[in-house]
Order: sequence, then C-alpha cells, then structure tokens
Amino acid sequence: MSEVKRPDLSQAIAQQAATKRQNEQEKKDLPTAAEYLLRTPLYQGLKLKPEVHSDLVYELKIGDLDIDCYCVWCEKQTPFKRSPLQHTNYEWAREMSDGSFLTHMRCQRDKEHEYDFWLEIRSGVLRKVGQTPSLEDIAYSDVARYRKVLGEQSYRELHRAGGLAAAGIGIGSFVYLRRIFERMIEEHHKQHSTTGQAVEGFDGMRIEEKIQALRDVLPPLLVRNRKAYGILSKGIHELDEDFCREHFQIVRMAIVRMAEQDFERREAAKADADMERELERVAAAAKAAGGEK
Repeated sequence: MSEVKRPDLSQAIAQQAATKRQNEQEKKDLPTAAEYLLRTPLYQGLKLKPEVHSDLVYELKIGDLDIDCYCVWCEKQTPFKRSPLQHTNYEWAREMSDGSFLTHMRCQRDKEHEYDFWLEIRSGVLRKVGQTPSLEDIAYSDVARYRKVLGEQSYRELHRAGGLAAAGIGIGSFVYLRRIFERMIEEHHKQHSTTGQAVEGFDGMRIEEKIQALRDVLPPLLVRNRKAYGILSKGIHELDEDFCREHFQIVRMAIVRMAEQDFERREAAKADADMERELERVAAAAKAAGGEK
C-alpha cells in the first residue's frame, strides 16, 4: 500500500509570513490622515489594499480627525477638528468601493474658518480631487515669517515650488527646491568662511559632503541625515515625476529648517543687541545719578 503524500505547507506558510511582514511595513510607511490631507498633491493616486489602508480610509471618511496646521485667516497655527457627521455608517467607512466623499474641518479659534477636502475612490485608487484653501496656500504660510532670511528670490521660488507641487508637477517643483537648497548651502559656506574656516575644495564636493563640511552652521537634524540629500546631486536626466513628488517634502522641510534656524539666530542676536543697549542706558543713568550726589 503506497504512502499518501502530504502537501508541503512550509512554502505557503513562508509566503503568508512574508506578505504579513510586507503589509505591516506598508502600514508603518503610510501617512496619517492629517499628513495625507495636508501634503498629498491633487490627483496623486494611492493604490488601496484593504489589509493595509482600511484604517486610513476610515479616518478620512468619518474618523475623529484633529489637524494642527496654519489657518490662513487667523494667520497662525491652530487646531482644526472635523465637523460632526450626519451619519454613522461604519461599514461604509471601511469600504473601498468606488465613490466620493468630503472631509470637512473647522478651525477651533473661529468656527467660520473651514477647510474642505474632496476625495474619491475609483477602481481601487484613492485620490484627493479638490481642496479649499489650496495646498499651496496652507503650505506656503509657514515660511512667511522667514521672508527676509530667505531673500526675495528664494522666497518667490519656494512659492512657485509649492504651487507646482500642489498641482502634482514633480520635476518642476523639485528643480526649484534644489536651486533654493543649493543657494542656501552656498550662503552658509560664505558665512562659515568669514570666521576664518574656509572649506578647501568646497565647490567640487557632493551635496552630502558639503553638508558635513558645514556641520557647525547647519541644523543638526540636516547634518545627521545628510545622506538623504544625496538625491540633490542627481542630474535632471535622472529625475522622474514620481521620484520628485516622493522627495519633495523632505527637501522642503530641510529648507524651512535652515531658514528657521537662521531666523532664530537673527532674533537672538537682535535680542542681545537690545539688551546691550538697555544695560548701557542703565549704566549711564546710574553713573549720572552717582555724579549728582
């Protein structure tokens, strides 16, 4: 009597385990609902997998959303909360079938200040198809206070980059950011050189080498993650739309962080100068008072 062969389940188990690990990693890499609404350009598609994206879809549809962002009317950072929903169809909230929905947020400083995001699912792909105010208006507001630090040219180009990114244009927006980033690195090099610490061979260095060479005058976070900015050394012919859209935010955040640090240094120097003048005034008054006795 021949022995019945049992199916080898090891390969199937290994495949299931690999799929589970991949899904878990994809979940970790997902943006939060707030990040999706505030950073994703219009019409950029996200291919949905129920085992990965159901929580994100739920949050966007009916989740108890809180967003901390710039209010274009209050002109300051403020919390936004989702307006109360008229339905509580929880099954619908996790569905990934075709359809459109609105995510409506209200400023908690003034309930008349509202942000609207229109989203749709078509053929298993999630897209943001409209929003007001625009992504550009919201994103651009966080650098307004750094206008003098950036300079007019970089300030205008950062605005253009935001507008292009909001329209889903990857290469055009990325090229503007690269130009601003390189200009700011060069400015920091000039400042560094005035201290008598000129960097030999600076112009021939790759971007991550330049960041390391200027580690004393650049934000520590930028220096620690300098290898991530090696993408700026790529030639135009090496860029594509998806690559540029994917890396837009990381380069923009580096620019904003550099501007923020320069602004803080300038404000600190101004505060020190004001204190010096006040101390001199007090000292002069004390001397004059002493002379009168």
